[in-house]
Amino acid sequence: MTAEYTKSINIFLLAAIVALALYYIIGANGLASVNYEVKILNDKLIQLDEEQAALLAQKAGIEETLITHEFARSHNMVEAKNISYIFEKSNVAQR
Repeated sequence: MTAEYTKSINIFLLAAIVALALYYIIGANGLASVNYEVKILNDKLIQLDEEQAALLAQKAGIEETLITHEFARSHNMVEAKNISYIFEKSNVAQR
């Protein structure tokens, strides 16, 4: 009876160890996959933040241009075209 009792305890302990090992492997795999998904989402968030910053800069540049054009229009300013300078080739500031 002692040999059977020892054998059944050994089988139970072996099954418990296998079950705990499987539980650990599945848990570690689940944790790794969640961390990988978080990393992917963080990378995507960084990319989207960079795109948003670029678009906000572009929007600010467009708005600045529109504000400048509206200011010029409201003060009856015109675009300078076909400009001719009196001193085109000489350096007047050094004289």
